[in-house]
Amino acid sequence: MHVVIVGGGVVGTAAAATLAEHPVTDVTLLERDDLGGGTTAASAAVFTTQQTLPRRVDHRLRQRAWETYEPAVERGELSYERVGLLTVAESEGYAVDCRDAVDTLRRFGYDAEWVDAAEFDRFDLAGESAVGGLYTPEEGYFDTDELVAFFAERARERGATVRAGEGVTGLRTADGVVSAVETENGLLRADAVVNAAGPWATRVNEFVGVEAPMRHTVGPILAVEGAAHDLPFTIFESKHYVRPAGEAGAYVGAYRTDYADGERLDPDEPRAVDEAFRGAADALLDESVPPLRDATVEDEWVGLRTVTPDGRPLVGETEVDGFYLAAGMSGLGVTLAPAVADVLDAAVHGEESALLDVVRPDRF
Repeated sequence: MHVVIVGGGVVGTAAAATLAEHPVTDVTLLERDDLGGGTTAASAAVFTTQQTLPRRVDHRLRQRAWETYEPAVERGELSYERVGLLTVAESEGYAVDCRDAVDTLRRFGYDAEWVDAAEFDRFDLAGESAVGGLYTPEEGYFDTDELVAFFAERARERGATVRAGEGVTGLRTADGVVSAVETENGLLRADAVVNAAGPWATRVNEFVGVEAPMRHTVGPILAVEGAAHDLPFTIFESKHYVRPAGEAGAYVGAYRTDYADGERLDPDEPRAVDEAFRGAADALLDESVPPLRDATVEDEWVGLRTVTPDGRPLVGETEVDGFYLAAGMSGLGVTLAPAVADVLDAAVHGEESALLDVVRPDRF
């Protein structure tokens, strides 16, 4: 069986590494630019265990992913900065959800706690505009270049072919079954095609007439430098976040992952950080993050998330035989990539997976 994967971000490379473990499966990964140069590079690269509305199935997906990450971190193959996650409730209603999540997360095995706003100084945060927050210490972030290189090298070691700088221009079918991939360099025969193209996944779907519930949300990020701090990864109810980066730096971003906030966008259209977000970020740092009140912007960029109605990815075979999705990560690409790869592997090879039903593309 020859499987062609379209997209060389963290999901595509993780899928290539897992699929290539099968001795009867030949894997070719195609990436039109540099590996990890799309949504993965533009992300905050966080691994999150926390959920404000915890569900066991989502815990199992995260748990499965960490089973891949943890040994690699322990062996020194991947660097992981463990900084914790504080979800800040700015209203009494959201505070109820955050408090209620503590016991469930503890049952899942996480060291969760509710922190009153008066105690936010332990995180170098000001709590005047907050009620409190849900805190878990397990969260952290990866280096995206290192992460993608790790999975790509695993894939190569297992016999996969990784071709960067080769874009996909079309797909061919025969009697309703995927048969080949058209690239900038020619035609590639395929028994199965995996669409792991991130925000370009909607475009790849169009090659074979597949409609899937995926929309885009814009993710602006400001990379700032301020005073030394001990900030956790902090997500505010207002859908903004601050992710530490080194001793005095941070990424300040917009965390919009709701399907209702999304729309179909052109992922090739150039985007710049808009003034509305810049103003909101300045206000957030001034009001809630004392070490970064006088921070300077050192870099900035805009990424696109691909979101689904329930916030879970779309993984598995579509109505076109041999055409599979591994997309719609809803801001959880780094968190769930190894789990998605496992579920996809089971789907491609006709094996059982207890998690397939909750992510299959036809569940809506």
